[in-house]
Amino acid sequence: MTLTVAPLMGQISTSYAIKTSPYSAFCSRFDFNLYSYESELVVGCELWQLRRSPTSKNGAFPLSSTSISAVGLTASKGDSEPATGVLKARVSSNLDVGFAWEGRFRSVVFSLGATLDLLKANNPVKKIGFEMTYTA
Repeated sequence: MTLTVAPLMGQISTSYAIKTSPYSAFCSRFDFNLYSYESELVVGCELWQLRRSPTSKNGAFPLSSTSISAVGLTASKGDSEPATGVLKARVSSNLDVGFAWEGRFRSVVFSLGATLDLLKANNPVKKIGFEMTYTA
């Protein structure tokens, strides 16, 4: 849980994150501006996909605590099982919805995402992005 206060700008921000299982995490953020009384609530989640281990039973993932690093998408304990992908989703109180998927193929990390504004009926797509990173 974090609390950030910027008194000159009148900004107060709080966030909370919880890891619900070895493969998922949920978080929330609340922003408030003292001078304009504007506020925003954002709720998001991450779901990780790990490479299947030959020693796992019934094709299930082995239980270990993992977290995705920004570049390497590797397990936090230094396990030999890197994550193959992470799906991220968020929704805000002003009806912005965002989705992102990050995956890897050998030494290349792919990231694909979109942000939608559900208040605009004629053109809801705000942003679309694609990123590719090669790690040697």
